[in-house]
Amino acid sequence: MNSLSLNGKNWILKKYSEEELSFIKDNFSLDEITSKLLSIRKIKKEDVASFLNPSIKNFLPNPNNLLDMDKSTNRTVEAIINKEKIGIFGDYDVDGATSTALLGNYFSELNLEYEVYIPDRKKEGYGPT
Repeated sequence: MNSLSLNGKNWILKKYSEEELSFIKDNFSLDEITSKLLSIRKIKKEDVASFLNPSIKNFLPNPNNLLDMDKSTNRTVEAIINKEKIGIFGDYDVDGATSTALLGNYFSELNLEYEVYIPDRKKEGYGPT
């Protein structure tokens, strides 16, 4: 769809679905322009609510897709049930230190014995060795 601007230049307007525009406008109480933009972007009807109100949990991958995560989870649950001492292999960067502290606090709340190991950056390098 083309239209002329005030300067006489051609605007090239993107195509959109009138049906989708009406659906979005009516079901999400949105104005015409926002509904049209969502239609142009081809946001699926079932994804409009999460697109308009994004949450980080909708973008994070499922941790159970990581290799052996089920094994690790089951082993941790077994250790908690059996009141075993748990080892936390941490890291010295911000996310590693934070996650190590969170796990340590959680195990403390459960009155579990645990030990933290954070590798020496200079001697052991980065990551598990």
